[in-house]
Amino acid sequence: MGKKHALIVLGGVISAMAATVQVASADPEGGNFGECGVLPVASQCYIEAPGFPGGTVMIDVDVIGPPGGEALPNRFYLSAPGQPSACQVDFTAGDPMRTWQCATLNAGTLQLNVTKRDNESVKMALRW
Repeated sequence: MGKKHALIVLGGVISAMAATVQVASADPEGGNFGECGVLPVASQCYIEAPGFPGGTVMIDVDVIGPPGGEALPNRFYLSAPGQPSACQVDFTAGDPMRTWQCATLNAGTLQLNVTKRDNESVKMALRW
């Protein structure tokens, strides 16, 4: 195997490993985003977003299943201080990324939980 081919293979392995790690970073406009890959195996992916001023939040969710896989139901739950089930929505894995609004939320730290299966990855965001 030549050096160029080895670097391409190594780059693919590193990219695949990076895609499986949960990442969460603060958004300077207000909110948070994150990803959960296929590994580690988990039935839920979640992010927290501190500093929510109260009111309305935008929720972006995309659950990606295996190519050609069955479109199965998923759910997200949004919790706010004093509102443990502020919003929850059922949707189908494999749908394009969608955005929902949740209004009349209390100020403080929000938590978004998204259900997933072992072979699914999740991208999600909370924005205000």
